[in-house]
Amino acid sequence: MSSSNCPLEEGDRVDHKLFGFGTVVGAPVPMVGPDLRSASGVRDAGWSVPVKWDDPTRTAGAVMHQVLRKVSSPDSRPFSHWDRQWQPLLQAWLAARRDVEQLSSSFRPVPEPDALTRMQDLERKAFEAMQRFWDAEQSGEHP
Repeated sequence: MSSSNCPLEEGDRVDHKLFGFGTVVGAPVPMVGPDLRSASGVRDAGWSVPVKWDDPTRTAGAVMHQVLRKVSSPDSRPFSHWDRQWQPLLQAWLAARRDVEQLSSSFRPVPEPDALTRMQDLERKAFEAMQRFWDAEQSGEHP
């Protein structure tokens, strides 16, 4: 999938021509389709978005983002939305921390100073990203 993000997020209110109004209830999933003209044979096909419809007779399901129109974003998002934002930050920091520990856990072979400095810099940046998330949480940006 390309680096572009889905225009919809969990908690967004959406409208569909046939199904009516609903709420995005999970993370959008990138989809690919066949493309005979490209070397890879696949192309970006958009995002599959899980939606719970307001109509009680209609079961929740996933639809492609192109057929949805965003009506509004809620004032507050559910915990699961923010947890999905947090987990990649935590995993990046843990991976960087493991790399620093592995590199510095033995005196033989002596780690190259540049390599250790680079690893520590990556760990510091990952920790700072977590700190920004905590600051945003504390200031109420994650309602």
